[in-house]
Amino acid sequence: MVADDDRVTTLPKQYWWQAIAFYGLIAIGYPLLYIFAEHGTMTDPTGRVWRAHDFRETSAIMSLYTMFVAVDVSSVKLLQKRESD
Repeated sequence: MVADDDRVTTLPKQYWWQAIAFYGLIAIGYPLLYIFAEHGTMTDPTGRVWRAHDFRETSAIMSLYTMFVAVDVSSVKLLQKRESD
């Protein structure tokens, strides 16, 4: 196997910014759903009643601690890469 550096294509920065922005838009949907969605109940197959608000709250918290952190870290890394170029 021969390594040929001429065949390596570097993707433009705009490609990565689009991915970061789209992931951020998906992440913001969970807190917005938590704030603006109607509150109701759901029943699982065992007959237990759950509040929909609790599920939305958990989703919003998880998006804050996972998705937003990923957006922040990848944005910082991309900005650092830009400075080093």
